[in-house]
Amino acid sequence: ALAAVGCAIYILTREPALRPTRKDWHLNRADTDHQLRMGVPMALQFAITASGTMVMQASINLFGSVAVASFTAASKLVTLLTQGMPAFGQTMASYCGQNYGKGDIVRLKRGVFLINVINAVYSLMSLALTWGLLPLTAGIFFSGDAQLADILGWARPYAYVCMTCYIPLGMIFIYRNAMQGCGYGFLPMLGGVVELIARFLVAFISMRMESYLLAVSGDAVAWLAAGIYTFIAWHVVVNRITRQREQAA
Repeated sequence: ALAAVGCAIYILTREPALRPTRKDWHLNRADTDHQLRMGVPMALQFAITASGTMVMQASINLFGSVAVASFTAASKLVTLLTQGMPAFGQTMASYCGQNYGKGDIVRLKRGVFLINVINAVYSLMSLALTWGLLPLTAGIFFSGDAQLADILGWARPYAYVCMTCYIPLGMIFIYRNAMQGCGYGFLPMLGGVVELIARFLVAFISMRMESYLLAVSGDAVAWLAAGIYTFIAWHVVVNRITRQREQAA
């Protein structure tokens, strides 16, 4: 709420071009239709991803409270060390939207390539930090008689499996937001479906096999599957955009 109020004050006082006037207070069918075509798939995508996480959590719950708490501790560290990746995605949404609108496909492709290089470097740094920080941070989430060796025995499998797929995770954010920036909403949403299917399959198999390692691999498998899908989908979009520009020229 404070951030929203701050942004509103800034716009009203510093950015007159963004200040709404009386003639702006009405629905425009074309604009509203475009916003809904972009917004509804994005909302569904987040709902689908959250559903997959719930399925994965159900499979981990079978191994007891210490396993669940250890998994949670490791997931907090992984989430913290991958926070740069959503920022990559937000950047590419704006960057690709601007260059797509301008029709500069060469610069659009170049930007996506460079952000993938940055993602690779960032992912390797996060991998090293995950390896080094997990023993130091896992115990923070526990009190009482829990032994650090027992905690790490449950926490390490999740963290170590996840860190091998940091690069595909970054690719999901990059390509998904790049496609959305170019006006494509349906293909990114299917990436969420791919994640859901991957998590569901891993959770189902882990329950049948009673395998903790397989249960905590749901995120990594989902990231890998969705990373491959979004990579392919992005190149489909780029080829389509390139053909459209060539025909227009």
